[in-house]
Amino acid sequence: MAGLAMTFARAIGSPTKAERAYQDIVWALNACVMCLLRGNKRQCGHLTLHHRNLDDKAGQLTLGHREVLLLGAWHHQGVLMEEFPTIELMREQFGPSLQHHKVAFLEEIGTRLYVVPGARTQALQDLQDMMIEEGFQP
Repeated sequence: MAGLAMTFARAIGSPTKAERAYQDIVWALNACVMCLLRGNKRQCGHLTLHHRNLDDKAGQLTLGHREVLLLGAWHHQGVLMEEFPTIELMREQFGPSLQHHKVAFLEEIGTRLYVVPGARTQALQDLQDMMIEEGFQP
């Protein structure tokens, strides 16, 4: 069964020209959308694209190359920064990470954006898209 989930996760193939164009626009935000949501004064590490999954559940179908969030290394993969060398210090500074505190990460999105479970990363992407439409400048 684990192999089946892995097959789904990799079944999206390469991005189309339109999907790549959308990702380029997302990259141009040049800021972690979760750090922005939280009002963090600084970013939580280098930026990466997170491909969203069905119902925000790991191992579920990856929704595609248009369903992405720009997240810092801490919020996406739980990567520590030199000046905050423990998970506890990083969480204190930047909030929960998707890697280490998935439930708390999703709950924080729900609390801040007033959305229900299963729609939380969608709400964060909606915020990201709104910032793009409004011409957000970091």
